[in-house]
Amino acid sequence: MGGLAAACLAIMFLVPDVMLRLRADYYAPPGMTRDICLADGSKVVLAPRTALAVHVTSRERRIELLRGEAYFVVKHDVARAFSVTAGRVTTMDIGTEFDARTDGADTTVAVKEGEVHVSARSGVPFEQDLRAGNWAHVGTTQAVTGSQSPDMVALWRNGTLIARDSTIGEMVAALQPWTPARIVVAHGSLTEKRVTGSYDLHHPKESLALIVRPYGGEVASFSPWLAIVTGH
Repeated sequence: MGGLAAACLAIMFLVPDVMLRLRADYYAPPGMTRDICLADGSKVVLAPRTALAVHVTSRERRIELLRGEAYFVVKHDVARAFSVTAGRVTTMDIGTEFDARTDGADTTVAVKEGEVHVSARSGVPFEQDLRAGNWAHVGTTQAVTGSQSPDMVALWRNGTLIARDSTIGEMVAALQPWTPARIVVAHGSLTEKRVTGSYDLHHPKESLALIVRPYGGEVASFSPWLAIVTGH
């Protein structure tokens, strides 16, 4: 693939980020996390390519997760509930620690400490309290809940990506924010293959190669902005 084509792909890939940054108060670029201390004393860690809008006043603490994933350590304040809106889902909290992820359509919330109230304002009806270790995934057609060890919540903060019978397509989506290169899987059937393992988010290209290797997959980089995955 020529340099011009790769450059065009890079532009198409990054333009949505530019539009999000215009709406966001905080943004983490590809491959980088960002630590934020809010005016109320709460702390937020942004995963790469995450955009956040903040509305903290004397009366409210309202956060909009425009896209991406963020980990929240909420300062206790009974008078001002802390709310995070991600896609169609709102998480209400007084003081706890939880992770939220959204692509605009699907949203996942996982609690590490304390308790939160999660509700969907449109689409799939959902309303439930989540405690430490609980998680909820609210999609366009269904809502699913489950539990895990609280220690497994937001492992991305340590650069760890865990796959448990996950599809390669899911793993590519998880790795994508950690690299400026657009990842393209040449054969769609490869995305449905499943893997289990632990991978290093700080080395996305090497991790991608490990993920696809069991199925004869290979990763070729045509520029800093494009990586093609081949295999069956």
